[in-house]
Amino acid sequence: MKSNLPNKLASIRNQIIEHVHENGPLPANINDLISWFEGDGWDELVPSCESEEHIALNLNYVSWLNFSDSELVANQENDEPVTDALRVKYARRLISETFEISNGYDCPSVQAVEISKANGDSAVLGWLIEIHGQGGPVAIYQGAFRDKRKFYENLRECNFLLDTEHHNLTDKEILNLWAKPTKPIRSIVVEVSWGNEQYKCPMADKTWQRIVKGKSVRRVEYYQCEGKRYKADWLFNSDSFGSLVVNYEDGGVGFEGDLSSACIFYENKKTSWIDELMKNGSSDNLLEALIQRSSIQDKSTPPYDFWIVENSFVCEPYIGGQFKGELLAIKLSSKRLLRISQDECNALVEAKFKEQGAHPDT
Repeated sequence: MKSNLPNKLASIRNQIIEHVHENGPLPANINDLISWFEGDGWDELVPSCESEEHIALNLNYVSWLNFSDSELVANQENDEPVTDALRVKYARRLISETFEISNGYDCPSVQAVEISKANGDSAVLGWLIEIHGQGGPVAIYQGAFRDKRKFYENLRECNFLLDTEHHNLTDKEILNLWAKPTKPIRSIVVEVSWGNEQYKCPMADKTWQRIVKGKSVRRVEYYQCEGKRYKADWLFNSDSFGSLVVNYEDGGVGFEGDLSSACIFYENKKTSWIDELMKNGSSDNLLEALIQRSSIQDKSTPPYDFWIVENSFVCEPYIGGQFKGELLAIKLSSKRLLRISQDECNALVEAKFKEQGAHPDT
C-alpha cells in the first residue's frame, strides 16, 4: 500500500528513505510523520477497503501463558502421560486456535505502508495494530525498512509468528519455548523526570544493545496521570548518538537531553550510560560519550591536546596514545584536555582490540 502524505511531511519522508538506502541519519522530527499516520492519516495506515495482509502471533507471550505441563494437563480430555509428542500436539493446536480467533491482541494485524520519493526510491514503514478491548485499536510502530521482506524479517527476529508461516515452526522450537518460557525480561530501565514525577521506560536487553550500538529506537510506554492513562514516545538516538527525547500524548516534550542525564538501572542496580558503553559499546561510541561528558562537566571540547588518565598521567589524544609524563611534570595551562579514568581508558583499548583484532600501540 502506497501512502499519500501531506506536502509538509515530504522532507521527513525523503530523509527516512535515504536512511534506509544510504544509512543516513533519521530525521529528528520523524515523530511528526509517525503521529500523522496514527492520527489524521489513519485511513492511510489501515485502509478500510483492504484487509490486512498478515496477522502475527506474539509467540513469546502466548507460550509464556500456555506452554506448560500444568496448562496442558488442565486442558486435555484424558489422563494420558505428558510426553514431548503431546506437548507439541497441544502447542500446535493452541497456535492454530489463536490464529483462528485472532482477537487483535495476541494476534495483531500487520500493516506495511510504502513511502516513495519522486525518483522512485521507496521504503516501508511497519506497524502492528493491536485491539485493546473498548480502548480500540492501538498502532505500535516497528520501524523503517528497505521493503516488506525486511519488515517481516524484523518481526521474526522479535519472535512474532506470521499467519502464513506457523506450519514452519519446528517441534524443537516449540519444546525450547516450553522448557524455557521466553517472555521478554525487561532488565533495563531508563528513568527521567519532568514536572514532579518520574517516568520509566523498561526494555529487554536485546533492545538496549541496539541503543548502545547507536541504532535509533522508539519505545511506547504508558503512564498514569490524575487517574487517566496516557502514552509517551521515547526516542533514543534520534537526534544524535546518546540523545533521548520523550514526547507525551498531547504533543508536549517531557524530556529532551541525553542518556548521560537519565537514571539507568540494570537488573535493579543503578548503572550509567558510560558504564554500559564500557561493557558493550564500540570504541567510537564510548569515546563520543566521554567527549560529551567532558563538554558538559569540564567545558572542554575537541580537538584535545592531551588526555589525562586517572587524573595522573598525560597521554597523546587518541586511543592507545603514547604516555607523555605525569600530570605534575607537564605544563598544561591553556591546553585542551579530556579527562578519563583508568577503567575508561582500558575499555577504549579493549573495544579497539575487539574491532581490529589487535591492541593499539600504547
